[in-house]
Amino acid sequence: TGEKNELASLIGSFNPSWDEDGGTDEAFFRAVSVAGMILDNKFARYLGNERADKRIEEILETQNPEADSRILVLPEFIPCQKRLSETDIAFVIFPSNRGGYCIQPQKKEYSLNYKCSFPSSWLGLEGAELASVTGLESAIFCHKGGFLMTCGTLEDSILACRSSLAAFHEEAVIVSLGGNEETEDRKSTR
Repeated sequence: TGEKNELASLIGSFNPSWDEDGGTDEAFFRAVSVAGMILDNKFARYLGNERADKRIEEILETQNPEADSRILVLPEFIPCQKRLSETDIAFVIFPSNRGGYCIQPQKKEYSLNYKCSFPSSWLGLEGAELASVTGLESAIFCHKGGFLMTCGTLEDSILACRSSLAAFHEEAVIVSLGGNEETEDRKSTR
């Protein structure tokens, strides 16, 4: 059992080699100790996620109704991607541990795609070049993968989100797995 299971392989690595002195009891108890630590960490993570979801709920309940409903400003980093995938919130802004603010686009529910992306002309830029392209004086960095942007001020962070929302347009994509003549005909006429 445990074939191609990382945890089972890890625990199995505690088995003594065929020619090693000593019994398997000591190895077993070491493996149990490590498995216990892994499970403790896993449970701690689940409890942390539960606390994060609760904190996000509290913030959503107190959110200013006049604020843009697609942008959520957090007082601190709180893991919320999964919880917010069920909402219309497209961007989350929170203080960066390096100073300034981080902006993260949020993914659609059950998808790897973002609800809104940063403009492609921003991706991979930083410093003066990013500030020039965005028109945001405090723009610092936009990851080439589009999953993070940083600005020096909250105001510029909100403006970056608003600009991204205004510029974003989602395009339909047709995926053909073959075997459908109608789809194949449409592909060949493009």
